[in-house]
Formats: sequence, C-alpha cells, structure tokens
Amino acid sequence: MSDVEVVNLFGETIAEPWHGTPNGYDNHKCRCERCKKAKSDYQRAQRKRNKDKKITGDESWHGTASGYQHRGCRCEACKEAQADYRLALLNRNRDKIAGDEPWHGTVNGYQHRGCRCEACKAAYSDYQRAQKNRFRDEITGDEPWHGTAYGYSTRWCRCERCKATASNLQRARKNSRRNKITGDELWHGTAYGYDQHKCRCEPCKAAASLGRRIYTYGISKERALSLSGKTVCKICETKDPGKGGWHLDHDHKCCPGKKSCGNCVRELLCSSCNRMLGIAKDDVEILKSAIAYLELHAT
Repeated sequence: MSDVEVVNLFGETIAEPWHGTPNGYDNHKCRCERCKKAKSDYQRAQRKRNKDKKITGDESWHGTASGYQHRGCRCEACKEAQADYRLALLNRNRDKIAGDEPWHGTVNGYQHRGCRCEACKAAYSDYQRAQKNRFRDEITGDEPWHGTAYGYSTRWCRCERCKATASNLQRARKNSRRNKITGDELWHGTAYGYDQHKCRCEPCKAAASLGRRIYTYGISKERALSLSGKTVCKICETKDPGKGGWHLDHDHKCCPGKKSCGNCVRELLCSSCNRMLGIAKDDVEILKSAIAYLELHAT
C-alpha cells in the first residue's frame, strides 16, 4: 500500500499505511474524510452482522455477561448477569484496597481500581480539570477540527460553532434512532431503549422510571412495581401528580440526600405534598402549628 501524506489534528504531516482505515480513526486519531468513512463503514457492517444473527435463547452464552457485552443481547437474563458481573468486579477491587497501595490517591486508583476515597476522587477531579484547561489553552481557532462535534466533546472547545455543531449532531442522532424504531426490537420496553435508543413509547418510559426508582431509593423490583401501580397521593388523595410528576417520599433524617437506603422509603406523593413536607423539614410540630393557624383564621 502506498503511503499518503496528510496533516492530522495536531498539525503533524504523516505518511502511514493505516491511512483510510478504521485503525487510523481509532488508534491514530485521524479525522480526515477517508478515515471517518472507513470507520463508519466498519460500524455499519458490524451492526448488520450482529442483526443477521438471530438470537434464539438456546445459545451457550445466553444469560451471561458475555451475551450482554459481546453478543448485544438485552434479555433480562443477560442484563442481570452483566449487572452481577460489574457489581462483583467492583466489590472485588474495593475489598483488596488497604490504603497503602502505590496507586492510592491517583487517577488510576479512581478509574481502574474503583477506589472512591477522598484522595482518589480529588486526583481524578484535578486530572479532568487539567485536561480541559490544557486543551482550551492550546486553541487558536485555526484547527481543522474547529467548528465540529469532535472539537466540543474531545477538545473541550466551547465556541458557538462547536456548540452548535454538537447540538445538531445530538439532535440528528436522536431523530435517526427514533425513525428506525419498529417496536419489535429486543430492547423495546426497557430502560436501555429509553436511554440509548431515545425511544419515548409508554413501555420504555415506564421501564426507565422503574429503573430510576430502584437505583435511587434502593428498593426491590417488586416494591417498585407495586408503587408504580399507585396513582393517588397518600396525603391529599389527588390523582393529579402536578408538574413535577409523582414523588416517592423517604425519611430525610435517615438519608439526607436524594438517594435512599431503601429502609426509610414511605409512600407516593404528588408534587405539592412532597414540596410541603420538604418546606416543613418533616417536622410534625411545624405542621401542627400550621393546622392550628388555619383553624384560628378560618372564615
């Protein structure tokens, strides 16, 4: 193969045999039209090959993390296996942490070892900040990637051109995915369909809402399903959730933040009642005083 000279994103003249291949796009970070087209064709061929392979459910990899990661299966068995695998991997890494490792308090400790101590979190935060500042300080406005989505996402450029291009690309991707939806996809009616494929049908929205409740409030799937079936506020008994939608209330004295341990979850409330409890800070005496005040000035 003859070499082709081209100027890459860093302003360097290159003459490489990988030019115009997916390897040039992935590993050498070349963003010329030939490398982008080669990468696009490769991804399209991969998707077509995976789509042509019909999943029957009798495969040896079915119900494993490999089925989720490498075969693209999104059935409940493969999703649960993937979730268990990630949790076990994270716990295994964290159980081995003693605090005197050479990587402790570094970016590697946060990214690859799963350590969430203050030292590792601070190191990772500083690394991200330094990366953004380094890229932004080097921007002159004459770069070949200027005014592209790559400039916004990877080079951290926040000029109007890069922001507009990135916004248009995101909008086009969402519309492209939605236009291809038939309703027979394997991911249809799952949180993956809502988050990744941008499907906004009722089954996908319900699955995404259910997943968020399980993650945020630490409750079982059965409890989340039983609460999802309720459409009446426990306090005012209205069927209208309000602008903010239904809220799953929990004891903020036990868990002050937005997330819950699962043991302090209470009932489903409308937006107004949930806001009322928040303003009163869950204090019974304040609410009793408010009742007495209303009774005193009742007309």
